[in-house]
Amino acid sequence: MNVRVAQVKGSKAELIRDEQAEFVELLRSLPSASWSRPSLCTGWSVREVVLHTAAHIHNQQRDKTIVEEYSKRSEAELIEWLESAPFESKSPSARIRRLSSEVQRGELMIHQQDVRRALEMPRTIPTGRITAVLEFGLRRLGGLSLAYGRQRSNGLRLVSSESDWAWGSGPEVRGKLEAILMATSGRRPALDDLDGAGVATLAERIENPSFLVRKSLDISSSATARVPEPG
Repeated sequence: MNVRVAQVKGSKAELIRDEQAEFVELLRSLPSASWSRPSLCTGWSVREVVLHTAAHIHNQQRDKTIVEEYSKRSEAELIEWLESAPFESKSPSARIRRLSSEVQRGELMIHQQDVRRALEMPRTIPTGRITAVLEFGLRRLGGLSLAYGRQRSNGLRLVSSESDWAWGSGPEVRGKLEAILMATSGRRPALDDLDGAGVATLAERIENPSFLVRKSLDISSSATARVPEPG
């Protein structure tokens, strides 16, 4: 596998390298027909998810000119874009640089699972890596920056069935870390893999998000969704 980001040493790019590489490997294995299939991300095809993710990790998700240009590119060119070295913040603040990389890693992981779950192509994600993404999304700033996991999980106790990880207090939501991540990120199908008295509450929050979450998701979706397919 020739993933260019693997050549970047001593940088925040190393934080997202494995997720980027595994997403690229998955996409190269897909037949062309799979790209038009629905993903777990409501209203988006696999192709639209790839386009959004590539734009996001290059900090171009709100650049309509770039997004529209790439929407007309071939699958191979979209993979090449996703594979190329990601954006790295030049902020003098180490905290802000770290935040940027954490968001990118979360985007890569969640959206790869959007594709894998939809195509029934599961993978095993190292516990440390998925726990880091999950915990980032459950922090106040992480929730606002990534997928609003904290907002959906407030007042619930999330419990891993495969490790000693747990978070929060309240009615319990129990299951594998990947299912917890995807459900708290708003993916309703992942609820089927969870148990506990808190699952109904989480389902309600997915179906009827708060005003803040609804408004933010609408803004995010409008940036890269509904772009034209190549003619």
